[in-house]
Formats: sequence, C-alpha cells, structure tokens
Amino acid sequence: MRSLVVTALLCLICPGIVLGQSLVYQDKNDCGTGFDGRGEVKIKADSRTLKRDQSHRIKYTFLSLGSHDVYNWQFNRLLPLPGQLAIYDADKRYLGDLIAFRFASQRGISDHDWSFLYGERYVGAPIDFRVDHIWHSKYDVDLLPVGTYYIQLVLYNAFFANNPFRSLGDKPDFYQNFDRSERCRSNAIRIEIVD
Repeated sequence: MRSLVVTALLCLICPGIVLGQSLVYQDKNDCGTGFDGRGEVKIKADSRTLKRDQSHRIKYTFLSLGSHDVYNWQFNRLLPLPGQLAIYDADKRYLGDLIAFRFASQRGISDHDWSFLYGERYVGAPIDFRVDHIWHSKYDVDLLPVGTYYIQLVLYNAFFANNPFRSLGDKPDFYQNFDRSERCRSNAIRIEIVD
C-alpha cells in the first residue's frame, strides 16, 4: 500500500520524470552507428528573439545516411510525436518539451505515417511552438520568465520504428510499444524570450 501511495505522489509531483522526459543537456550527436538508422538532425530558427504571446517556428532537417523507415517525420500532432523540442535554461538545465501533447483527440496510425528512405535522403518540416508555457512542467500554469534559453530537437527511437503495416503475421501494438528513449539530438539554438 505504501508503494502505491509513493507512486501516486511521484506521478503528481514529477510528471516529467514519470513520463521519461527529463533530459540532461548534451551536444548534438548523430543518429545511430550501423548502416540502418545512421543520419543527423539539424534545426534552424528564423529569429532567435521570441515573444511569449506569439507562435514561433523552427525548421528541422534529417539527413538519412542509410535505408530505413521513419515514423511521422512531419511531426503531425494528431499522432504521438517522434521526438521533442527540449528547452533548457541559461545554465542548460532541462525545463521541458515545447511541443508536448497536452490534450485532445488523436487518430489511429496507418501505413501512411511512415516513409521509407533510400540511401542519402533529406526529410524535414517546420515545427510550430510557443514559449509562454511548458506543459507538464512547473511552467504549466505560470508563464516562462523572460530570459536566455536553449532549444534542441531530440528524436526518439520511435522516429526509426519499422512500419508494422509492412510485416507479416501479428502486428505489434505501436501505441503500447511506442519508444520514447532518446536516439539523437540536433544542434542547440540559443534564444532570447521577451515580452
């Protein structure tokens, strides 16, 4: 009974830890070492001064150096996202995910949610976000203070998940087996948040 109470308290107090979203800052790293899954991810921002009351956008690019499936590379928010846009404070301490799923309905996955990349190929898309609140963090209700921060795109292993619709036999439950463990990171961008 005591362990149940402690677990419930941890779920309420530390949602980032319970969801496995707490990240220690690391520099950019490549995605994998073997033939499959090798590549790199980069982000670019049009502006490094971001206002709290506006929507902003980064452009990410993934360069594949192998042939493999990639899941939801468009970062369609109607599906579980294949990564997170991590934000760190000026001392590079993790604060949360700027594109975290809050609430709403999501659709079921289909064969169309994967793309197969042959050899050296680029995929990428703009990712919209706001810098006023960080959901599932201490800034869930309070506004994120004005100041200097760093943002970085972190791709999960789910980004490199095999397409279950292309396999024979019983299909694994992709939602149940969704792998949020870290695979690789983009470059970090220093930003200034202003009113």
